[in-house]
Amino acid sequence: MTMVYPNGAQRPKPTKTMQRFKPTNKHILQFVLLVVVALSSTSNFMAYPALIIPTISSTWQTGGDDYPRPQSQPHQRQRQQNPPMWPEMPPPPDVEDRDVCELSKTNFTAASGLLCIVTGMEHSGTTIMIQLIMSDPHVFGGLECGMLEKSQPAEFRQSVPFYKWMGEPHHFGFTEAQRDALLPTSSCFAQMYRRTLEHSQFFQLPTTRDSWIIDKTPRYVRMLDAVMDRAPGVPVIVTQKSDDDQVRSIVKHMSVKGHPNENETDMRKRKLARMFMRRAKDGLERAVNKYGIYDDDDNDNENNNSHGRILIVNTTQLYQDPSTTMTRVYNFLHLNWKDEYLTMDALNLKRSNVGNTNKLASFDRKALQNKNVTQKMVVN
Repeated sequence: MTMVYPNGAQRPKPTKTMQRFKPTNKHILQFVLLVVVALSSTSNFMAYPALIIPTISSTWQTGGDDYPRPQSQPHQRQRQQNPPMWPEMPPPPDVEDRDVCELSKTNFTAASGLLCIVTGMEHSGTTIMIQLIMSDPHVFGGLECGMLEKSQPAEFRQSVPFYKWMGEPHHFGFTEAQRDALLPTSSCFAQMYRRTLEHSQFFQLPTTRDSWIIDKTPRYVRMLDAVMDRAPGVPVIVTQKSDDDQVRSIVKHMSVKGHPNENETDMRKRKLARMFMRRAKDGLERAVNKYGIYDDDDNDNENNNSHGRILIVNTTQLYQDPSTTMTRVYNFLHLNWKDEYLTMDALNLKRSNVGNTNKLASFDRKALQNKNVTQKMVVN
């Protein structure tokens, strides 16, 4: 089956470049030493050419051990400037800033560079989901984004706390000056994402410069139909827990010192949690009715830009069988899942390059801890 990428491009074929041998100081020094040794070891002057010439010829033809020289050059050498680091998937296409909004009317994904949206109830597994997706070398992003919360880019200044977070380097790599100059002045939502790709320090490094951007915002789920209207064609992943597990997670978070609801009774916390869940379910239901749920067995959805855009992921199943669950997620995004991503090594490398030195633990360890906690709750 032919792999289809978000911008419609085909898998690029790698090209081989020819290397021309260039003598270095190392080779010149070896030649001089050889001459000195030959002169000092024999008095027969006529033996010098017989000793030296074959060695020079062999070194020149092979280029030494470090620089092998091809015996033939069937075509002219091709120079490749800044080759893509990940040839398996093309990077987002280059689009002039002034052309982004016009292109977004017909192909929002190509214009913006936005690969997907991840949302769901707070503490439903959105963070671990984007971590596993960003383990793919083609995808990167910050903690939370929130660009699509308001109806217009100019209103992003009133988006709390997302606008403030955008000015903090560890969130999306912007300074406050960059944020103020680039984001609320955008003419469309696609331009906001495109300017993030082009100006955020997160996307200027060798390990991230060819990446697609991912937007993880749990709050979107309450207004998911409107959010999807603002990013036409972009796939959406929604994480879910069972109602009981979700209530426990929210109540536990509310009990953390410093939370606004810290001093509420457990009954009040559970009531608030169920109210939040009701809002999330209403928002998801409206979006599903409008855009449809992704079905692995429905081939028509793969070529339909207006239906089947939502993939719902059960977080419990994710912890029980991460490989199968993430394979389904990656297929939904037209990416290639590898079990080695569960170690988080690939993502830790990218995080360290952008200045985040806190290493993420292997997902297998997290899954074991989660399983033990769940069993303890059931026993109690």
